[in-house]
Amino acid sequence: MFNTSIQPFVLAAANWMLVACGTVDPASISLEEKSSRLVSKTIHPTGQKPGAPVTLKYQLPEQISPGEEVPIELEFTTSTDQGVLDITLKPGDGLLLQSAPNTRFTLEEDGRYHLDVSVVAPADGIYPLGILAAETDFSQQYRMARTFAVSLKVGTGAVSSKPNPSLVRRPSGEWVVEMPAEEG
Repeated sequence: MFNTSIQPFVLAAANWMLVACGTVDPASISLEEKSSRLVSKTIHPTGQKPGAPVTLKYQLPEQISPGEEVPIELEFTTSTDQGVLDITLKPGDGLLLQSAPNTRFTLEEDGRYHLDVSVVAPADGIYPLGILAAETDFSQQYRMARTFAVSLKVGTGAVSSKPNPSLVRRPSGEWVVEMPAEEG
C-alpha cells in the first residue's frame, strides 16, 4: 500500500520555510532529509491506442545514489474484474532488478493491485524500468496489454548521453559532424 504518511511533506515544507526565511542554508539539509522525499506519478491509458484499461501509479525516492537499492511501489488499477493481470518487468541497460521479473494477479472487483519492487543502478544516469501489464481472461483467449516506463534519475552528477564519435569542434568553436564523402 502507498505510504500515506505526511512526514516527508511536513519535512519538505519545514525545510522550505527555513530556507525561504534565510534561517538555513539549502546546502546544510542532510542527505537523509533529502532522501526521505518521494516522487509519485500516475500514468493513465490513452484513448488513442488500443490496449488493456490499466493505470499505473508509482512511487520512488526523489534522491537515488549509485549502488543503492531503490524501493519502487507500483499500483495497477483496472476496470476489468475477471481473468488475470500479468506484470512483466524489464530493466534497462545497467539497471539490476532485485525482485521477481514476473507477477500474476487474479482480477477482482476492487481493481487495485500492489507490487513492491527494488532495483539497483551502479552509476549516475537515467535508467528506464519497462513494465508490461497484460490482461487475459480465464480461457486464455482474450489478451490486451499496455506498456509503461518508469525513469530513475540516479546520482547528483551531470547525466551524459552517449557520445557522438563523429562530432568535432572546429577552430572557430563550431561543432560539426564529420561524415565520409559519398559519390553518387
